[in-house]
Amino acid sequence: MHKEIYVIGDKPTNKMKVTKAAAEVDASLDVKFSQYQKPTIIAHIKEVLIWQKDAEINKAQTMLHKVQQTVDTSIMALCSQATKNSLHAKTPKLNEFNISEKICGIRDLHCLFNTRNNDFVSFKKQNHIPYLPIRSDKGASIQLVIVILLWLIESTTNIFMFKEVSGLQAALVLGITQATVNISTGYLIGKFIITRIMHGKTWKIKFISWSIFLCFVAFVSWINLGLGVLRSLSINDPVGTALDPLKLLISNSPLSHLDSLEMTSILVITVGIIFSFAALIDGFMSDDPHPEYGVRYREVLKVKRKLFKATRRLNHDFSDIKKEFINAHLATNSEGLRDINQWSNAINNIDKFFNDYRNMLESYEIEFRDHLNCYNVNFNSMTTNHDPIALNYPLLSEKDHKIELIFSDAIQYFLTDQDRRLKLIDLHKEHEKNLAIACEEVKAEIKLYEQNIEEINVLNKQMIIGLL
Repeated sequence: MHKEIYVIGDKPTNKMKVTKAAAEVDASLDVKFSQYQKPTIIAHIKEVLIWQKDAEINKAQTMLHKVQQTVDTSIMALCSQATKNSLHAKTPKLNEFNISEKICGIRDLHCLFNTRNNDFVSFKKQNHIPYLPIRSDKGASIQLVIVILLWLIESTTNIFMFKEVSGLQAALVLGITQATVNISTGYLIGKFIITRIMHGKTWKIKFISWSIFLCFVAFVSWINLGLGVLRSLSINDPVGTALDPLKLLISNSPLSHLDSLEMTSILVITVGIIFSFAALIDGFMSDDPHPEYGVRYREVLKVKRKLFKATRRLNHDFSDIKKEFINAHLATNSEGLRDINQWSNAINNIDKFFNDYRNMLESYEIEFRDHLNCYNVNFNSMTTNHDPIALNYPLLSEKDHKIELIFSDAIQYFLTDQDRRLKLIDLHKEHEKNLAIACEEVKAEIKLYEQNIEEINVLNKQMIIGLL
């Protein structure tokens, strides 16, 4: 009957009317009780409360197990090795930084620089050159742009001046061909011949250079004069039908047709010669006037730039490593403080579990006594056959109140508030100590790297092209 009223898991609070009704029924039946024979309703209430107590214990055991794991994990995370591993994991750039390989590569560039610089200095002394190269470091792209601009301007000018007398197709062929010849020969003569005229080592080199230059002047003058004469003849006789065939060979004898020149043809000749000599000046200005002097200087400069680029990269990577270490130190410290806080909360939760357990037992005892009192009062009010009863059965045993037995695994983690505060101080000190030790090891490694890099930087400052 009572099983249908009290469902397992229900708290019997607010079920007092059931206890009252059961007491009245038992009184009307004149039921007898002893220490071993309890009223059925009271026995059932005890069964329900004990079942609920056991269920709460099982639930508490599960939660306490998780709390114990949190405590153990937090303590392990605060140990010296764990702190080192945590800091190490947060410095991937430092872990991957192979300074030996980088320093070795930079030292190889140093050796190459010294070799190239020695060759440069030897060349400088052999040729009695007292100064460093001039215009030797001008970008090749600038010279190329100037040459292309000269070629475009001359080609366009020639095409425009021949278009009316020879047609577009012939103008394109003549203009582009003439500009190509003028610009390319002028640039090459200025770059390789004029410099040897000025600074040739022997009289033979200077003689040959002068000869080539004079041939260039004659060649440029001849072909541009021929082009101007061709334009003049093409004005009155575009296809050459009125002239003697021998006179059409103007490239062989342009001087015989000077009387036919008009203003535009003279402009064609002038433009060709001017642009050819402009290309010559551009070629001459593209490098140092001493032959091979600029080339040797650029070889040294190229190695120096590679060296400085590698050094800048090394310094940049090292700067990132130092920033990474600072961030890793802060992050590791934050993790340690978080683990300490988790430990403190977990220990506090254990204490809370124990207090909750005590309060639960007390509430169950009160609940059970209330039902006993209710039963006694109502039974006595209905019976007339014997003396009033005063049932007083215990709900729980002394063992149920011994937390150290019920939670034997978790009791070793229990700390009073005072002990927990002292332990917190110790954990903070231990964390600071372990973190300091881990950081000192990393700082020592970084300092060693810094010394090596500083040696490289000092050595780079001493690297001057042209000095041994």
